Amino acid sequence: GLAGDQYLGGSLNFSGNGVLTSGGSLSLTAGGTNQNITLTPSGSGSVTLAGPVSVAGNQTVSGLLTLSGGASIAGNTGALTLAATGTNQNITLTPSGTGSIVMTGPVTFSGNQTFAGALALSGGGSLAGTAGSVDVTAGGTNRNITLTPSGTGGVAVTGPLSVTGNQTLAGALALSGGGTLGGASGALTLAAAGTNQNVTLAPSGSGSVALSGPVIATGALAVSATAPSTSTSTGALVVAGGFGLAGNQFLGGSLNLPGGGSLTGATGSLTLTAGGTNQNIALTPSGTGGVVFTGPLTTTGQVTLTSTTDSSSTGTGALVLSGGAAIQKKTSFGDDLVLTPTTSTAATVRLSGTAVANTPGVWFRDGGSPTAANAALSGTANSTIVNGPAGGSLNLRLANTTYVQLNPTGLIVQTLPLKVNTTTASTSSTTGSATFAGGVGVAGRASVGALNVGTGTTINGIISTTAALAFPSVGGNGGTQNLTVTVNGAAVGDDVNIVEADGNFISAGLVLRAIVTSANTVTVRATNVTSAAITPASGTFRVTVTRF
Repeated sequence: GLAGDQYLGGSLNFSGNGVLTSGGSLSLTAGGTNQNITLTPSGSGSVTLAGPVSVAGNQTVSGLLTLSGGASIAGNTGALTLAATGTNQNITLTPSGTGSIVMTGPVTFSGNQTFAGALALSGGGSLAGTAGSVDVTAGGTNRNITLTPSGTGGVAVTGPLSVTGNQTLAGALALSGGGTLGGASGALTLAAAGTNQNVTLAPSGSGSVALSGPVIATGALAVSATAPSTSTSTGALVVAGGFGLAGNQFLGGSLNLPGGGSLTGATGSLTLTAGGTNQNIALTPSGTGGVVFTGPLTTTGQVTLTSTTDSSSTGTGALVLSGGAAIQKKTSFGDDLVLTPTTSTAATVRLSGTAVANTPGVWFRDGGSPTAANAALSGTANSTIVNGPAGGSLNLRLANTTYVQLNPTGLIVQTLPLKVNTTTASTSSTTGSATFAGGVGVAGRASVGALNVGTGTTINGIISTTAALAFPSVGGNGGTQNLTVTVNGAAVGDDVNIVEADGNFISAGLVLRAIVTSANTVTVRATNVTSAAITPASGTFRVTVTRF
């Protein structure tokens, strides 16, 4: 037993050949070869090493090695576990100098990992990250990089993919919008997902989509660019060579031809314009073919036919029209104009500029000599002469059903209204848009804007309506009650007349008077001229307003 501090000048040798030596430091040496040194605390105590420990050889820790920062190192079934203390703490493996961390076996990471440099893969490839990107590099030369999902999983690229070299895709490339890009048998297929979806090829900047081979589209091919074409090398679609169109085409603007002409269609019309000034438009059929117009022909300039073929029938001549012709302006003929109805040649009508009975003008005749039934429009007289059959009538037929008839007894307008469009006002019985020396018989209703009878005052309007009036009790000795009636068009100052309209007189002793008190309103006043009050029965009255 040693009660105080002790000093040992040499080594302390143990019976098992162990040695304890002190030379500023404390050395505990096991005797013999490959012998263990055992530090065994009592009870629940532990072996505490307060200073740094230098271990020259390999060591075996049978339990958990606790580090000063709280982390721990443990080994179990051939595995090494390095655990950081606390929550979300990093584990740092730091080699010295140019040394590196070498992992010869597989590494399992249960959480997210951060690598300050590149992660060298066993096959020679590397995995690195710089400036927010991920770089996967295959080792050696011409090596592939393989991304292999498990089961039916796929490789998903959520961000942009930059590829610097040529790539080979064994299957279809599924795009983020649902479309696919595939290639088979040397063809390239770009398919949009869903129904009626567009496929868009969009170059950047002033670039263009170049199609060096033929393009076959089983569906509609749409170009969304709106650039107009001003030459053969500009526009939304530029084709270096010619192109064949097998079906019907629609052109929204003008088709400009190489000679300067243009073909335009707008609002259902077709316009062919020659380029330059005073240039001709040539429609040239082949062989014995002809230029056929099945519809009307409209031109803003002069149409000249150089053919001089005379017309001997409805199917011959320099110009042959299958239908009729409408001419809105003055027309000049160098020779006779022969109108030949197709139903009968005997009914031929000839308009001749030569004299008929030495009278200049245009005559209508049936092919024979002039008769009293002919109509002549004379060029020498100041009036138009229309001759009808002696003692008969002259009918002007309209739409082959109704007509105006002139006969010795008067003018008859069959089933048509007679309209006079002049606006001359009438100030007497001999002035106005229409005057009659005698009386006028009108079987139906007649409407006039204003009416004068003889030399009397002009009547501008008569308005009449009926209304049911139920006056309350009217006091005696001049008592009154007022009721109003709406008469649209009435104005203050108009003349008003009121009468019973239901066949019954108003109660005796009551006197009615009516005036226009405001626009569209007539006030009817009942006055009692007796001494006793009177309550009249309800009745229907006609109110008539005359405007002068």
